[in-house]
Amino acid sequence: MITNISQFDNVDLGEYNSLFIGGGNTYKLLKYLKESKGYSKIKEYIENGGIVFGGSAGAIIFGKDIQTCNICSNDENLWPDLDTSGFDVMNGISLSCHYASKGKKEDHDISTEEYTKRGYKILNLTEEQSAFVIDEEVKTIDNNKESIKEK
Repeated sequence: MITNISQFDNVDLGEYNSLFIGGGNTYKLLKYLKESKGYSKIKEYIENGGIVFGGSAGAIIFGKDIQTCNICSNDENLWPDLDTSGFDVMNGISLSCHYASKGKKEDHDISTEEYTKRGYKILNLTEEQSAFVIDEEVKTIDNNKESIKEK
């Protein structure tokens, strides 16, 4: 388990069957990954067929751009010069997690519309949904309905 970004310096991700990246402040996570060897190592791991799971911020970084994290959360970007482009494993789609949580569906819909007008393609995920990519195709699972939908 990597608990400090500097641990990427000496790790061979090829030795792992899969990776899980947890949540937190999405901007901070991406900043630390890009400033370390983490970003390039994870990118190479994915390109070599590695399996990656993410929760919240740890999922959002795999979209095209992480700024969509603000649709459903209040992540503060303390790094205005940060390149907010993510790993883009979802063919140009950016992720937003926690959609419609805490009774804020209407607010989240308004924010989604604003980002869409700015040219973002967005996949909003509720707490009960997961997204995955197989053969460059993005699919979602609604854990309440046990159904798979293609995006």
